[in-house]
Amino acid sequence: MFQQMSIPTEQFQFLLGKRSRIALSVLAERTAPIELSELAAVVASREYDQPGEHVTRETAASLHHIHLPKLEEMGAVAYDQKRCQIHSHVDPAV
Repeated sequence: MFQQMSIPTEQFQFLLGKRSRIALSVLAERTAPIELSELAAVVASREYDQPGEHVTRETAASLHHIHLPKLEEMGAVAYDQKRCQIHSHVDPAV
């Protein structure tokens, strides 16, 4: 009845991270590509009540260097690092 899905342990552990889950949630709400700065601002605002500019910059850096490359490797997003644009491959209906 149910098909067992095989997710490598490293990828599963990565998805347990709050920032990755928030980023995927934000991206699932979009149909058009989103700029890294906009994604960082939304993610930071969901993580913190009133994030300052420093928190938003830190969020953007962590998305750029850690989360988006991993999500791209997993096939969840397409990340154009030169343009700093992210396109979701996440189906919002799932």
